[in-house]
Amino acid sequence: MTTQKPIDKNNVLESAKDAPGGDYVDRLVRDWDDLAQLPESETHRLEIDVDGCNGWIINKHKLNKFACAHYLSTHTFYGANHKHSALLLRKCGFDVTVANWDIPNHER
Repeated sequence: MTTQKPIDKNNVLESAKDAPGGDYVDRLVRDWDDLAQLPESETHRLEIDVDGCNGWIINKHKLNKFACAHYLSTHTFYGANHKHSALLLRKCGFDVTVANWDIPNHER
């Protein structure tokens, strides 16, 4: 998996302990804008509707783009969904962790 550069210095995680599961992840996705800025992975690309707060993880190698697509709902950043979203994005080649919007901004 290719290591991605952080969007900005504020998005770099301090160490592996900061990532769920102790995995090293070098990009923190804080919101839909951050998610929309992610470059394609080797196998997948993202179609993000920033204003609608949702999107799709699309397999680039399937003729029917929705045959193996994963929907990212408006709940992507809330509750336990942020962990599931991060795992799904990692499985699709995106080296990220997803912010938990249930935690106050100053604690993120």
